[in-house]
Amino acid sequence: MTSMDMKTLKTQALALLERPQAFLMIVGVVLLLDAAFIVRWQVVSLGRMFKEAHKLKGDIVATYGESKETEGQKKQLKDYLTQREQLNNMIIGPQDLPKVLESISKFADIASVRLLRIQPVDPGRPGAGGSDKFARQGISITAKSGYHQLGRFVGLLESAPVFVDFKNLEVKGDQAEPERQHLTILLEVFRHTD
Repeated sequence: MTSMDMKTLKTQALALLERPQAFLMIVGVVLLLDAAFIVRWQVVSLGRMFKEAHKLKGDIVATYGESKETEGQKKQLKDYLTQREQLNNMIIGPQDLPKVLESISKFADIASVRLLRIQPVDPGRPGAGGSDKFARQGISITAKSGYHQLGRFVGLLESAPVFVDFKNLEVKGDQAEPERQHLTILLEVFRHTD
């Protein structure tokens, strides 16, 4: 283009700008180009950022929920381990049988039950689930008591610091002492085999 063509073009452009419709049309074209290229790019970029922010928020909420579950599971595991330790302490060792017999005797004294005989019997049966770590130890008790004393004695045995399983309980009336009954009790306690 020559300088004459440029001058003519410049003059025509200025003439167009003096007319308001032409000026508005040029501004509209500029805004349309801006919207088509620059604003579109900004909106798409902003949309991606919102999607990423929403995903991160979801991840944070999920992680927070998982951490709460993990804390709950840790507390539950601690409770189970404590309970397991307490239950293990309720199983007697091989040398603890005399202590258990002595405790039964004390419980009888507290409950006003007169023991006639207390003795361990046949210690050989395997424990729960056939475990080799535990065995059941039988204890045979022969005694005399009234019904209320019997109830108290049974309650004391059930609250003993060792596992006590009642296998048999026979109550027979006594003709010589009608207020007292003749008792035959077969108990089992768990003991470690080692």
